[in-house]
Amino acid sequence: MAPSLDVVPVPRVLARGETVPLEHPQFGAVADVVGMGIPITFSDASAGCVRPAPSVGQDNALVYGDWLGYGAAGVEQLQIAGII
Repeated sequence: MAPSLDVVPVPRVLARGETVPLEHPQFGAVADVVGMGIPITFSDASAGCVRPAPSVGQDNALVYGDWLGYGAAGVEQLQIAGII
């Protein structure tokens, strides 16, 4: 049985962080758009999302340039070649 969307606005569900309001990077907050939260609690730390998921290609410079070591020139070459 699929979960009911009626539980999303329940104060207990919101308070536990089981659902969280989502904010689109371009369009901002949209009413009644929620995502799964992280209802795990620790005594001295919090868990959660730092940012929304990146759009396609948004992190190419980070991944290819920094993590994989291609550098800025290498990323530019990959873009020119249509690889990324």
